[in-house]
Amino acid sequence: MPLPLPPPTGFLDDLKAFEPVISWVLIIGGWLFARNDNNKRENRHELRGTIDAITVDIHALEQKAHGYYTTDVDPNTPSLQVEIKRDQDALAARIVQLRTKSYYQDIPKISAFQTALTGGDFEQANRQKRPASDRKMMEISLAAKELSDELEAEYRKMYKK
Repeated sequence: MPLPLPPPTGFLDDLKAFEPVISWVLIIGGWLFARNDNNKRENRHELRGTIDAITVDIHALEQKAHGYYTTDVDPNTPSLQVEIKRDQDALAARIVQLRTKSYYQDIPKISAFQTALTGGDFEQANRQKRPASDRKMMEISLAAKELSDELEAEYRKMYKK
């Protein structure tokens, strides 16, 4: 005589046995998703802050360079030269920080900006005062704008949806 078969159960009855496991999987999965999203947002916010600080540094360097080239040479007070070089090194360090965190691989416009700032007759005793409309001022401003634009373009490319 065959054994009696258990009464048929529905899929939902079988699923009830796994309810605690399913709810924990959903909770943990939701937490992982939210954590990942928060990490991305925090990284984006940190990068935005770094780029904004770099942009401020670029414009400050641009203004100092304009001031340097539009004043007469005074060998007794090289403080503006020292400030420009110090700020240029600080800017380079911030850009290295972007590379270290793998946000940016290469920023070719930084060397063009540095050349515009300190190239030519920078720190030369025979440097002449230049008018504000001089080509050197335009080169510095253009290099600063191109560097800022490059940083912004890379940021937009990274977070383009």
